[in-house]
Amino acid sequence: MASSACIDNAPHCLLRLPRHATNRFPARLHQFENRSKNYKLFNEPTTREVVFRRLVEQLRESKSIRKNPKVQLCLAAGKIIASHTDGLRSHFDENNWLLYDAGWIREQLQAISDSGYENSIAAVTAKLLLRSS
Repeated sequence: MASSACIDNAPHCLLRLPRHATNRFPARLHQFENRSKNYKLFNEPTTREVVFRRLVEQLRESKSIRKNPKVQLCLAAGKIIASHTDGLRSHFDENNWLLYDAGWIREQLQAISDSGYENSIAAVTAKLLLRSS
């Protein structure tokens, strides 16, 4: 399920697509090229335009975003086939999409974990996940 991040009337909106939580199937470059049936928002421009338009409408109605936000597609992938990493990064850069790989996810968890005591689910989870690494 996709989620949006439009915080404090920010000038742009990120549409995040979570990769399989279990990372059972690593991301591969071919899934984002040549109109693959995977990742329809990445591979079907018409679908992407409709989803973006409706997302912006809904968020405007709830006064969660500015009038004309920049919507950007993002993918968080905990696993990427090693030989596909550079190609995926290039493909995402060419399309102005954001790719959050395992390294980025680890950095974010570390930053949360290092932020001192915080009684939040995210902070406690980050500390537990990083305890074994």
